[in-house]
Amino acid sequence: MTEAKADIRRRLLARRRGLPQADVSRASKALCPRLASLPEVVAAPVLAFYVAFAGEIDLKEFFLTSKRQGKEILLPRYCVAAGCYEMVTVQDIETDTRPAHYGIREPLPELAALPDRERNRPQVVWLVPGVAFAPQGERLGHGGGYYDRLLSSAQGLKIGICHDWQILPELPCTERDVRMDMVISDRRLLPCRRASRPPQDSPATAVSVT
Repeated sequence: MTEAKADIRRRLLARRRGLPQADVSRASKALCPRLASLPEVVAAPVLAFYVAFAGEIDLKEFFLTSKRQGKEILLPRYCVAAGCYEMVTVQDIETDTRPAHYGIREPLPELAALPDRERNRPQVVWLVPGVAFAPQGERLGHGGGYYDRLLSSAQGLKIGICHDWQILPELPCTERDVRMDMVISDRRLLPCRRASRPPQDSPATAVSVT
């Protein structure tokens, strides 16, 4: 792996932000049913969602399906005082949110944040956005480390959500980077190998994608 994180991030973000809405909608519609059929997701009583922006896979369709099934839905909200994200239970993705940090819709400030012990329990399945993913579970975010801190104590299953072209053969990885348990795109599902993490600041081992 010779390309630095910043270079990969810049290249893939430019591509994602330039996606036509029709392509985003097509990929989202292909991914949502596949995600909804995963046994781990079907069995999960609580799902930690995200609100899509800048070409990310939009999970709104699956959000509505999950609510009809009676699942508890969590969304991230930035806490200015703490400088990190917290998770909040929402009932409606429109009326319970408003544009906030980075212009992304977040739960209303009057809604109570979930205690850490509640959001970190094994029953919560996390649906995690990212700039890029790799087959061993490596994830490249936007560079602020927010999701890595949010997920650092989470015991539940972590599923990376992305366009298929966002899956790279390998990514630079450090001890601070939280790995995914699986990655799902509009074309495939990759169960990630539970290998030990590489030494800090060393590249991850390349794994071919089939």
